[in-house]
Amino acid sequence: MNKKLKIYLAIIFIFGILVFFILLTNHYSEFIWFDFLFFTFLLFCIHNLSNFINYKAESYASINIPILLPAIIVLGPFWAAVSFLIGSTSIERFYNFVWYKFLFNRSMFFISAAMSAVTLNFVTQNISDPNYFISFLLASIVFFSFNQFLFFFVIKFSDASHPHRIAVYLFQLLKSAFIEYGMALVFFHGYLAFGKLFLLIAVLFIYLIRDFMYTYLQQTNTITQVIESFLKVIDSKDNYTEGHCERVAEYAEILAEKSGISTIKTNRITNMAKIHDIGKIKVPDKILKSSSSLTEEEYREMQNHSKY
Repeated sequence: MNKKLKIYLAIIFIFGILVFFILLTNHYSEFIWFDFLFFTFLLFCIHNLSNFINYKAESYASINIPILLPAIIVLGPFWAAVSFLIGSTSIERFYNFVWYKFLFNRSMFFISAAMSAVTLNFVTQNISDPNYFISFLLASIVFFSFNQFLFFFVIKFSDASHPHRIAVYLFQLLKSAFIEYGMALVFFHGYLAFGKLFLLIAVLFIYLIRDFMYTYLQQTNTITQVIESFLKVIDSKDNYTEGHCERVAEYAEILAEKSGISTIKTNRITNMAKIHDIGKIKVPDKILKSSSSLTEEEYREMQNHSKY
C-alpha cells in the first residue's frame, strides 16, 4: 500500500467517525428495534442474495437507494445510516478478509448513507413535497456522488499505472442514481400502501429476475462460443469454402428480419446457418481437399455431409 492510499484511507476513517458522532448529536431519534432489524435485514439481503441465488456468477447487483430512502423516513437519519452500515456488509468480503478494505467499505457506505439521509431530512423539512419527488431525487444523487467518488479516489491512489477517467464515474452516477430514484419512489409508495411484505416480495422478485437474466445470458454466451468453435473447425477442415458459413448466416439473418420473424427465432436461424456445413467434419480430407474430379462414390460421400 503506497503512502497516498494510506493517507486517503486514514482521512476516510476519521471522517466516518466524525459523521457518526455528528449524526448521533443532531439527528438521533427513538430506536424502533423491529423496523431497524427489518431494514437492516433487507439491506443485507440485497448485498448478499447474488451469492446465494447464483453463487458462481461474478456479478453482484444491488438496489441500495430503494431500501435506504424509505428507511430514512421510518427510522430517521441516524438509525438509517447505522442500519446501512451493518446491512451493507457483504459476506463475500470475509472470504479474503483484509481489514483496511473492510473498514473502507463500511466507511464509504456509511458516509454515503449519512449524507443522503441528511439531505433527505433537510429537503423534506424545508419544501412542501408530500410525494418526495424532489427530496428523493436529491438524496439519490448525493448518495451516488459520495459512493462513486470515494471509490474513484481509492482506485486512483491504489493503481496509478491505470488511469481512471472521471467521466466514466459521472456517467455511472447519473445512470444509477436516476434508475434507483425511480425504484425508490415505487418502493416507498408500495411500502405505504402494503407494508413491509411489499418490500420483501419486491426485493426477492428483482433478484430472481436478475438471476434469470444472468443465467440466460450465460447460456447464450456458451451457445455462441460453441457455435464459433464449430465454425472455426469447419473452416479449417475446408479452406476452399472458408467464410462461406458466415456469409450464409448473414443472408439468413437479413431474410429473417425482412420476414418479420422474432429476434429469438432469428438468432436461432442465424446460428443454424453458421453450422449448416458441420457434416463436413465427417468427410475425409482426401475428398474435401481433392484437386481432381471426384469419383461417383466420393461424390455421394460428399453429398452425405448434409445428413451427418
